[in-house]
Amino acid sequence: MASLTTAFPNFTWNNSIDYHAERVDAYEAVAMALVLLFGLMGVIGNGILVCIVLLNPDMRSVPNILIASLGLGDFFVVITSVPFTFVSYLYNIYPFSSAVCKFANAVPIVSHGVSVFTLSALSYDRYTAIVRPMQRRKSNAVRRTYAVAVTIWALSVTLGIPTAILAKRDVFHFQGFEIAICYALPVNLTLEGAVPTTAAKVHEVVRCLIMFVIPLAIITMYYMLIAMQLIQSSKAIPCEGHGDSRQLRARRRLARTVLVLVVIFAICWIPHFVYRLWFQFAFSVEVFDSLGMFILSTGSFLLTYANSCINPIALCFLSKTYRRYFARYLCCIRVRKLSHVRVARTNMYQMTPGTPTSTIYNYNKRSGDGSLRGSSVETKTCTV
Repeated sequence: MASLTTAFPNFTWNNSIDYHAERVDAYEAVAMALVLLFGLMGVIGNGILVCIVLLNPDMRSVPNILIASLGLGDFFVVITSVPFTFVSYLYNIYPFSSAVCKFANAVPIVSHGVSVFTLSALSYDRYTAIVRPMQRRKSNAVRRTYAVAVTIWALSVTLGIPTAILAKRDVFHFQGFEIAICYALPVNLTLEGAVPTTAAKVHEVVRCLIMFVIPLAIITMYYMLIAMQLIQSSKAIPCEGHGDSRQLRARRRLARTVLVLVVIFAICWIPHFVYRLWFQFAFSVEVFDSLGMFILSTGSFLLTYANSCINPIALCFLSKTYRRYFARYLCCIRVRKLSHVRVARTNMYQMTPGTPTSTIYNYNKRSGDGSLRGSSVETKTCTV
């Protein structure tokens, strides 16, 4: 996550004596407590999220499969990064091998890629469900979604390879101390500090474009098209059936849920990229050594961890079905079953893409969206 990995991203050659001042120690202690808290929440929340989809066949709709993949990526980064970060903090140096250094720095890149590309896929899924429903119906959407998830993971692993290659563990001596540092990106060590290299600058710019700016621009475009379609559809609702109005509201709720996940991702990662680009292109020892910059760098570091645990919480707030399942797995509360339709199909993802005259009452088989076409479903089962 950072170019210099000891306990936290900050370290320079000439400030090793003052760096662990009393105030900074207090901030680090609070930060590590938050890292452990985020780690615990991430393991539990994302673990349950993945289990909900894996253990309940009726939850394997297109959006749920993608959300489970998103949760798996967050689970992966939490169980690998948190232990390394915590141990590094305790030792105040990097105690692991060079191979672990490369692995530990590549994992967050992979998880980041899974997150942003999965959110892009979710946005496209909502776009096709709302704007181009007939196109969606022509294909086996669920099977294709598994292929999309595998492709996203493969692409993310590929994008993590350069970081694994560039990451390096160095040991040097300073004022009688032996200091081990894991560099996520190559730097030039001088008496004034660690100066970024050209390779590091190129890496950060390319990563920022491919794994942040471009995906968010694509997501924004999809949501602009979705908004235009929903505005047009809302004008036609008074002339259509009650089922169509309810179906449109359900689709709108799901689109809103995906948008919330995207906004959370952006908020958590914008400070990270601002700090990383500043470090690469506007590095200043005076600013870097300041307490304010330490707080900014540590805060951006913590936000990336927070992003790995917050999605399950957001889903619990936004989806009644996910709330019921989380209650079931956390508190052993039994999920209410419906005799005439399986409960998972009445969740926030029950939106059947179809023609303007189709409703959710008279269906006989599953659509590509993973919806269940069954006999009369009560209106209340379609709410989130």
